Amino acid sequence: MKLYLTDDVGKNISGYETIPVKNGDIDLSHVVNNSCEEILFTAGIEKVEVSNFQKVLNEILSKMRIGCKLVISGIDLEVLSRYVINGSVNTSQYAELIKDKNFISSLSDIRAILNSVGLKINSANIKDIHYEISATREKVSN
Repeated sequence: MKLYLTDDVGKNISGYETIPVKNGDIDLSHVVNNSCEEILFTAGIEKVEVSNFQKVLNEILSKMRIGCKLVISGIDLEVLSRYVINGSVNTSQYAELIKDKNFISSLSDIRAILNSVGLKINSANIKDIHYEISATREKVSN
């Protein structure tokens, strides 16, 4: 099973089940644990409530089978801050970028979080103000 977690319910990716971020949360209760081979969270992580982030992450992790690839992307707080400070993004652009956002983090923070839950980081990139990180659930060695 492949999941696409997004805040844009009108956007679908062929071959993926689209699951919306609603009211700062994601409902994955209908997805069987350990059944996903790939999860894309490439639009909407900023809509997750800060207070729900760990719960959402735990729910995503419970759906990942061994070898499952998780791709997360979002606005990088550190890069956005640099853009504001150096004038590349003015205050009205900044206000528009963060409007309706509940959770903005950085690539380094997301990498640390994914490492802390045992995922192997495959790649981590920043383009403009957005990060994308790819990680895999690997078999736990005894």
